Amino acid sequence: MSYAHAHEPSGDLAATGVQAPGPDPVMAAGPTVARIRIGAFMQRMRKQAALSGEDAARAIGGSAPKISKIENGRNAVLDKDVTALLDLYQVTDAQVREEMLALAKLSRQDDWYAPLSKKVTVNSRYLLALEAEASLLSVFEQGAVPTLLQTDRYARAVTASLNPGGQTWRPAGSRNWRGGLGIEVLARRRGLLKLPHSPRLWVLIQRAALTRSPSEDPAVLGNQLAELRRIATSREMQRRITIQIVPDSAGALLSAPGPFTVLKFGHPDVPSVVLTEAMTTIRSSTAPGELDHHKMIFNGLAIEAINPRETPDALDQIIGQLASGPASAGIPGR
Repeated sequence: MSYAHAHEPSGDLAATGVQAPGPDPVMAAGPTVARIRIGAFMQRMRKQAALSGEDAARAIGGSAPKISKIENGRNAVLDKDVTALLDLYQVTDAQVREEMLALAKLSRQDDWYAPLSKKVTVNSRYLLALEAEASLLSVFEQGAVPTLLQTDRYARAVTASLNPGGQTWRPAGSRNWRGGLGIEVLARRRGLLKLPHSPRLWVLIQRAALTRSPSEDPAVLGNQLAELRRIATSREMQRRITIQIVPDSAGALLSAPGPFTVLKFGHPDVPSVVLTEAMTTIRSSTAPGELDHHKMIFNGLAIEAINPRETPDALDQIIGQLASGPASAGIPGR
């Protein structure tokens, strides 16, 4: 059974809510991370052996571009290639060789998004798979409830709201939201929080996003806020999910570049990644300067955000104001 199906949670992926996924994993691992780890190790061993890509390619009967793809963590790896390269680099430690072969086996499994491979671009699938295999996701959102915490009705309302000029340019169910992701992909993305070893999630949401309704039906936003409150008050979920609300007056908002997510992994060979989502694409960066900038902004926002213990009360206040009427909750009229 593939990784994608063996780790698939039971029940409807589009169902609302998230479940407590259990204890922390020993290490973040999946096919995508396995490929990166093998690639980083093989590149390090090749350089220590003072060998070229061509030297490595000859050892496996392949080409220099194949070695480059392996070392960049973009390719699944065959056992025979791993063995040949370990022999070439004179890696004799039995434990290391066993670990590399285990990672090679995992690298050949399908990633979390394989069942929807025809509905997402190759690059987006790679980045979303990285997100699913991270150990910690630090998310900042200022426009809407973050994708991973959206209810199904809220997610559908958000994508259906893409109707420029009042023209029905695409059927509501087939429209894509930020990152060019459609309903099925978004549902799959939310489902990763139901995995037995899901990423830990630290979410900062600007308060204004919680008063912005994607639908004329007030129940859509109301139910979404109630779901966030349920997560924030669940002791089980608090072990894996932290929600903070950033006041609209927070000064750090002025330097925030827009919604972003910082992915952190459980192994030193897998660098942190920052993801930003445009209308049709997902962009990533591992550049130290860009990562440091986003981490600094996230930390600044977290300091100005309300304490997680106060999140339920803040949500109660917004829910109460919503019940009194959109204007009192700060929701603009339609």
